[in-house]
Amino acid sequence: FEEPLYPYMLLSFDCNRIEVAEGGYHIPKGKLFAEVKHARGSKSGHVLSDGKLSFKVTKTYKADLVGLSQATIGEPTICGRLQTDCIEVA
Repeated sequence: FEEPLYPYMLLSFDCNRIEVAEGGYHIPKGKLFAEVKHARGSKSGHVLSDGKLSFKVTKTYKADLVGLSQATIGEPTICGRLQTDCIEVA
């Protein structure tokens, strides 16, 4: 690692549909995104800590008044949290 340029690290995972709770709530098949806090301490070095998980729901909008153009936008939906723990490798 070099000095962190941003206070977070972005990760993405390919996943299948994940059933979260009864009643039909699920995370759709596709990319699952994680935004993890990233810091550097003087004694601890680089540290990754907690973060949030999200997926994008794609919506299509009309981009002009006549209706000839469309814009497809991926809007993030937060679906959970992520916790990182340090492990020592022997």
